[in-house]
Amino acid sequence: MEYLGRELKQMATNVDFNYHPSCERMNSIHICFADDLLMYCRADLLSVRLMYATFRNFSEASGLQENTEKSFIYIVGVTNHTKQRIIEELRFIEGTLPFRYLGVPLASQKLGVNAYLPLIEKITAKITCWSAKVLSYAGRLQLIKTVLFGVHAVLFGVHAYWAQIFLLPKKAIKTTEQHCRTFLLTCDVTISKKALVSWANICLLGAAGGLHVMNLCTCNNATILKLLWDIDRKKDCLWVQWVHSYYIKTGDIYLVRIPSNASWVVRKVLEARE
Repeated sequence: MEYLGRELKQMATNVDFNYHPSCERMNSIHICFADDLLMYCRADLLSVRLMYATFRNFSEASGLQENTEKSFIYIVGVTNHTKQRIIEELRFIEGTLPFRYLGVPLASQKLGVNAYLPLIEKITAKITCWSAKVLSYAGRLQLIKTVLFGVHAVLFGVHAYWAQIFLLPKKAIKTTEQHCRTFLLTCDVTISKKALVSWANICLLGAAGGLHVMNLCTCNNATILKLLWDIDRKKDCLWVQWVHSYYIKTGDIYLVRIPSNASWVVRKVLEARE
């Protein structure tokens, strides 16, 4: 992908090419991870033609081709006539937001509760798999701690992966807790309102009479604070550089006013300063 980056950088010197309005200050045109590639520019026909022609040159030189069945184009802020001309030019399927990238949904606006259904479905699927096994109470507790919430390895927990990116809705957190509570106490997947012990007590430390299961809301707030710390300290990160370029600028991260045009994720991170 280094070769593609050089080609796109050279293309950007063309007077007919226009950066995406939210990426011009960073001179950013693409992001890639493994075999996933995102490219973006202003939605005008000349810029799109130049960008796609550059990608085709890369494909011919490297032998790497796009999968047309999995490739989509997302266009906003232009007339329907312009949109149709661009779609006809590229012949890609028009996608809709939010779309999934690296396992999580991406959107320009705040995500609704339905967007978090894949998280709940993943947890339910794991519980269903475990229910087929004759697990002891201690075994179910250990699986909840390590696999679902990642209390000992936060980066690998199903819930923790999402919680490190978004401030999860309370309803999504509550539903997740209900599934896990029912599984822990009954080894079943159907949510039951009957509980021998409240989930709040289960999340207490062992010394306080609990089972030391991670509190999802507290964990989520902590990970959002980590994003705030990243914005303040990790200036080598592309996302952090972008936030500083468009929102923080030369101000103090703890004093700057939250811009009205900031994305909902950035707003939630900056609100965590309190």
